[in-house]
Amino acid sequence: MQPLRLIEILAMQNNPNSKTTPPLPTWNYRWLAIALSILGVIFMTALWLDLTVSGERNGDAIPGDLRRIVNLSEIFAHGFGAALVLILVWQMLPNYRYRLRTLAAILFLPGLAAQGIKRLVSRRRPLSYQTEGSSEAGLPESITDSWAGFMPNGEYIYESFPSAHAAGAIAMAIGLSWLFPRGKVIFFTLAFLASFQRISSGAHWASDVIAGASLAVVVCFLIFRIERRREARQIIKAPVNSQDNDLTIDSTRKAA
Repeated sequence: MQPLRLIEILAMQNNPNSKTTPPLPTWNYRWLAIALSILGVIFMTALWLDLTVSGERNGDAIPGDLRRIVNLSEIFAHGFGAALVLILVWQMLPNYRYRLRTLAAILFLPGLAAQGIKRLVSRRRPLSYQTEGSSEAGLPESITDSWAGFMPNGEYIYESFPSAHAAGAIAMAIGLSWLFPRGKVIFFTLAFLASFQRISSGAHWASDVIAGASLAVVVCFLIFRIERRREARQIIKAPVNSQDNDLTIDSTRKAA
């Protein structure tokens, strides 16, 4: 582990692009374990409170202007918003184009992973109960009744878990905070609003949103780790010009 970490440091120092773009985060497994432990506690709490927090479509109870802001924030969690971010970075920040592949993976892979899980785990969306018109807005007696087994077969009302929008919003906040750290408060605020919109609209239970956020953290961690190792391998394989003579030394042979 120590040699790999040393190689990663050398990679950042020798990479000419690292002078104009932020280095990749050095998250480790301890950081991931702490983050997932916290999110796990929040998930279990949200699961317990799902009927109370997510059971009713409370979007109409939000004041008009604030409701519009919450609804508009959905674009921060949408694939169109992610594509727009990539286009803007490409067009306006040429020095950051080196990081576009990593940023694109961060913006899209968590949402795609959530979509894959949706195809396996079947859970009924809160809004699907609203049309039944019971005395409790059609809510199930127990939150366990919202789970409908596996393989929803593409039925929208049974694709509640996890929230792909929440996964995309948190991933967007992580990716943009990496490239533009001064804006991290704004990015995570937008991610929170976009996630809250999924609850207030009745599209997801609160626990779906937390699950989507947790998935985004895991996928982003793996992307950063894979990219750091890729850059380290490139530095190892790249030829190094010796300052002592005009010969080009293969760094791989030199290390051997």
